Amino acid sequence: MGLLASNPRSPPTEYTNVLDCYGFPTSYKTHHLHGIFNKYENSRGGYKIKWMDDTRALIIFAHPQTAKRAYLENIDNVQLKLRPYTGPIEFSESKNGVRNREKN
Repeated sequence: MGLLASNPRSPPTEYTNVLDCYGFPTSYKTHHLHGIFNKYENSRGGYKIKWMDDTRALIIFAHPQTAKRAYLENIDNVQLKLRPYTGPIEFSESKNGVRNREKN
């Protein structure tokens, strides 16, 4: 069972290792997202955060099963919204391709 990219509430048919995290307050920083996803940090290679804008970030997991678990465990999280993501991921020249955000 994988994550369906087009409709997160449908029966899954496609695997992805990336979750689109959105709808959180503009005041959120990297440490807020780490606080939500830190339990997956040591699971099958962990994850990275790629900021898209002030209220949207991609959570890129090293393994699709970790992404699936994070998705299922956080689908009803009131702090943010999640959906599977299969679109392009372009990395900049910044550290690990992940845009740095202030941690305070």
